[in-house]
Amino acid sequence: MASTTIHRWQYSFLLGLATLIVAAVLVFGVSSFTALVGAVAIAAGIINAFAGPANRPDTSGNWLLSTLKAFLNVGKFLKTATILIWLTTAVIGSLGVYEGVRAYKESKKITVEGLVLTAKGDPADKAVVKLFLSHGDLQVVADKGKFVFPKVDVSSEPSKTVKIQARSGTKQAELLVDISAGSPQGLVIQLPPGDPPFRVSYFVLKRHAIDYLLQGKVDKEWQQKLAGQPYIVPNSVYKTLSSLAKSFPENVGGDSVSFKEEDASKHTLNEKSGDAQPYNIKTVFVGSSEGGIIYLNSQLAFTYLNTLADSNEHWKLFINPSVHKLPDALVLRRPANRNDLTNLTQSSIGKFYSLVTRENMPPDFGYVDLYFESLECGGGGPMFAATRFIGRELSLRIAVVENITNEPINLGSFALKENSSERIRSRADEKAFLGKIPQRQDVLFPFGILKPGERILIPLEMTLGFPKDDVPSVTDETLPSRSPRLIEQIERARQLDFPMYDSTSSSNRVDVHVETKDIESILASTNSTTSFDNEYLYGSSVEIESVEIDGENFPFRQFDPNKILIYQTEIGGSCPYVYTYSLEKHDWINQGVILYDRNGLSRKAIDHKALSTFSGRILIREKEAEESFIDSVYVTAISPDGRETKLYPRIRTLRYDDGRYLILRTGQQVIIDFDVPKALTGNRFVLSASGYYITQY
Repeated sequence: MASTTIHRWQYSFLLGLATLIVAAVLVFGVSSFTALVGAVAIAAGIINAFAGPANRPDTSGNWLLSTLKAFLNVGKFLKTATILIWLTTAVIGSLGVYEGVRAYKESKKITVEGLVLTAKGDPADKAVVKLFLSHGDLQVVADKGKFVFPKVDVSSEPSKTVKIQARSGTKQAELLVDISAGSPQGLVIQLPPGDPPFRVSYFVLKRHAIDYLLQGKVDKEWQQKLAGQPYIVPNSVYKTLSSLAKSFPENVGGDSVSFKEEDASKHTLNEKSGDAQPYNIKTVFVGSSEGGIIYLNSQLAFTYLNTLADSNEHWKLFINPSVHKLPDALVLRRPANRNDLTNLTQSSIGKFYSLVTRENMPPDFGYVDLYFESLECGGGGPMFAATRFIGRELSLRIAVVENITNEPINLGSFALKENSSERIRSRADEKAFLGKIPQRQDVLFPFGILKPGERILIPLEMTLGFPKDDVPSVTDETLPSRSPRLIEQIERARQLDFPMYDSTSSSNRVDVHVETKDIESILASTNSTTSFDNEYLYGSSVEIESVEIDGENFPFRQFDPNKILIYQTEIGGSCPYVYTYSLEKHDWINQGVILYDRNGLSRKAIDHKALSTFSGRILIREKEAEESFIDSVYVTAISPDGRETKLYPRIRTLRYDDGRYLILRTGQQVIIDFDVPKALTGNRFVLSASGYYITQY
């Protein structure tokens, strides 16, 4: 029994020794273990040579080995050795586990390094770089633009991306970094150029304002941003307009045509007489001065009356609410066609219309009216059938760039897109075309240096729209269904008499009888009013995206003409600016302004702005001499199938329109993050903001 116990201890000793060897190899490595074994062997030789008894016979020649054999045969020592070996094995094993855990944690650490560059592309020395982590942010100062975050533990990060922010003075940029594949490579953070040293103001010039501009006779009563004869960029838009003005002039007989800006509340500039500084101009451009309502030869009424029975003519019937007699209350209208333009070719405006529509004539380019009017001054006399053409007038949209600093600035190249088409096109077609073509660089100001307060004027596009102040409003307001009494009169009559007169005398009356069934047929197909809101572009157009100033690129403030109507009243400094962060460009994108024309608490309202990009955060900056009071904001995400999802800000005081305002003063800004669901499918985004601003001058 004792022999069996000794064997067990021997086996346990040998197993522990083998385990110890394996653990030592795993923890210290083969080379370290080999060195240890070699050292033990050398020590054993020395002990054998010097410690063994000289007179004791040793058949094996190794006293130490014989002693170990005897040692293993002694129970007490065998147990002690076995326990020590297993304890040593446990210690080495624990050390191995500790080193394994430490090595695993080290393997999860990454090094984040990169460069911070200025807007010009130079290293941004001393820029402060911050790495945002869930367990605490890290911050370093870039040395000659280079930053390093060594051995960063990202094992507990909930996302596979981390945010890095670089700041130098008032300039700041952010970068989202993917850490799923380990240490990122080649990181570059480029700082924005800061607040632009210039202001962009937009104007729409109409009627004689275009003639003044082309003839270099800018009235002193114009907005200060236009007065003083600014440099006019002679681009393709300006050249096309000049060519049209020379090709289609209207002689005004040397009369004094005066001009002054209208009441600013109307947001438009029109000619007035007697108030402004007069300039004698001999000719005006018919495309802007003669467009709109054109009264046709009275004999054409007879021609048009004979087409009322033709359903292909698409006549509609409206009622003049101020007249209660048939047929005087009737207004018949249809879209104009090329034959109608032929009736205008005797005039310059008709030739102009024929030119601009030679490649494309939209169905709502113009309208023909059959209506009733009196030949006597002030009305009251007999009513006769007459006809008129409702056409479009040309307007010029311009941008004025002004140096708002106290130092000269060097205007370099402009990044722009240009459409040189001579075809009439819609705003949607224009946007689609410009979205497909690459931008190009062009020097628009050859003199380069723009002194403090100096301006340049850049023609952007020519538009063709209906003159709202001149278009008859009768058909915008009254459908036949709103006058049941007159409809009953039509139904009771067998035919309607349309009296006409010839051009020699009103006494030469001719009666044209129209079958009631033809009028009733037109009445049945009239189910909507006529829209005069649609606008078309003609000729070359330019869209400016950025401008280089003193070696840095600045975005050019843009406006969506479908959302904001911008006329001659200058709006450069009224309302806060909105920026959205682009994950692709790693930069803030200027989206224009919000709360436009909301000056004062009494004009507080909710404004909506379509965003070109949205990644979950916006920046609102107050750049002008005013205070902005923002009550609430939210973003509406619109999915491809039309479903809408409202995204609310993380700043709780901005979630509700409750009178708790976020106040931004001149130079201040705020970054607003929104709660965005992971499964959001929106591809269009609209920002809504409630508030107002107060100017400080």
